[in-house]
Amino acid sequence: MIRRVSGLLLSLWLLGATGCPATTPPPAVAGGQRAGARPAPTTAPALYIDPATVDFSRNPALARRLKGSAHAYFRFINPNFCREVCRRFRAEVRTMPSLNLHGDPHMEQYAVTSLGRGLTDFDDSTTGPGIVDLVRFGVSARLVCQARGWTEHTHRTLDAFFDGYRQGLVKPKEVTDEPSMAARVRQGFTPDRAAFYSWVDSLMKPLTVDRAELEAGIARYAAQAHKQQPDLPAGFFTVSRLGSLQQGVGSALDEKYLVRVQGPGPGPEDDVVLEVKEVRPPSGASCVNRTDMDPFRIMVAQSRLAYRPYRFLGYMRQGRRMFWVHEWMQLYKQLDIHKEKYLKTVEDLMGVARDVGLQLGRGHANQIAAPLEDQVRQRQLELVNELEPRLRQTIKEMAADTLVSWELFKSKM
Repeated sequence: MIRRVSGLLLSLWLLGATGCPATTPPPAVAGGQRAGARPAPTTAPALYIDPATVDFSRNPALARRLKGSAHAYFRFINPNFCREVCRRFRAEVRTMPSLNLHGDPHMEQYAVTSLGRGLTDFDDSTTGPGIVDLVRFGVSARLVCQARGWTEHTHRTLDAFFDGYRQGLVKPKEVTDEPSMAARVRQGFTPDRAAFYSWVDSLMKPLTVDRAELEAGIARYAAQAHKQQPDLPAGFFTVSRLGSLQQGVGSALDEKYLVRVQGPGPGPEDDVVLEVKEVRPPSGASCVNRTDMDPFRIMVAQSRLAYRPYRFLGYMRQGRRMFWVHEWMQLYKQLDIHKEKYLKTVEDLMGVARDVGLQLGRGHANQIAAPLEDQVRQRQLELVNELEPRLRQTIKEMAADTLVSWELFKSKM
């Protein structure tokens, strides 16, 4: 379905056409331009990234993943996407409240752990108008409906998302049941620490930076962590093993490291696994906070948006580069839209959409304007009620733009 629809969209864009081409070509004129022909487009679609501008040699698997999935391409283009949302709503955002933004909410950011569930990966977190998150997740939901053959349920899926968002705004303290998909995934967890450590070790690649310098940065992070949690054993953050990490899609080209530290006991079965991720600049979009390398925007957003923030959340500095740090949990599964065990039915999809809406509705205004949060929530609720038809239309158009751009991206690889 995606290939048929996106191929048609690409053809229309390449032709510059809004209707059917003429059945009889008009006569040729000087220079090879046919009389009455539309001029060829001079600019690429807003969501297109030229593969020639990306150094895929650093992560060859990323190129294959982007070529194979429209949703993977969608994940990769978040900076362009955010800028386009701001452009489309440039008049309205001037009077919108500035909220806590996840910055990149999509279906595959939804994770289930032994302790809870919800959106994860806060690398693009910042502050700005809530529509940035709403459109971003809405397009993800629409692309997933197309990928799974559930296009007739797109409207219902967005209904669930917006209903959850409103509930989160109106009743931010209300306890709700987790989606059936999350409960099912958690029931399948099988604790096996040896297998977990073996998997972590397999992900560690040779370092391309000075190990001593990296360990010195980890030691500085550990000193702060001990101040926050003085009951931790003195050797808790002693490094036992570390390596570079090449994972993700949107963050696939970011500098990342995996670190095994001693944890509560000296035995390897007590090791704690930390991920150290370089702070990347936000999208540069006109309507969001564009503070560049501040790790606290990630840490603050996570503490306000996550159902349960990561353990050992902190940061470290390496020269002029900033990194944020968090723990990897052993019992953790991130949703994969292509695997049926996560999305067996469209009801599973709708359950996740509603839960994400609820999380964003709760978190967008959380501590953003205390003690005036109720006023912020009311204003955001009014905006959503007013703009929902336009938001849905924007979601539809930007999903189509994503497919066009993906087809063009593939054609250039």
